Amino acid sequence: MEIDERAANLAAFALTMKARGKYRRFFRKGRQVQPNIQRITPERFTDDEVTELNDLYHVTFDTDTWNTYQNADTYGSLIQPPTELAALASAPSDEGAVEGRF
Repeated sequence: MEIDERAANLAAFALTMKARGKYRRFFRKGRQVQPNIQRITPERFTDDEVTELNDLYHVTFDTDTWNTYQNADTYGSLIQPPTELAALASAPSDEGAVEGRF
């Protein structure tokens, strides 16, 4: 996970070159392998959105819990999400739930 788009692009390039160093046929035609580099983006929810999210996921998290990633562009992968939010993110999603939102 990277906090900057340029850093994410450089990480993807470095992984691609590492793969090419290990497997000479990596760049052959027909190969559609892409590194899975995620860029962390800031997320900020209003009080109304927090209420809607709590209703959607059937939880009672406070605003601070939902806004764990509000400073993601500064702290990036140093952020340690609360255990209840991490458990919710790894749980199978309900119908209508938006995946990958946090």
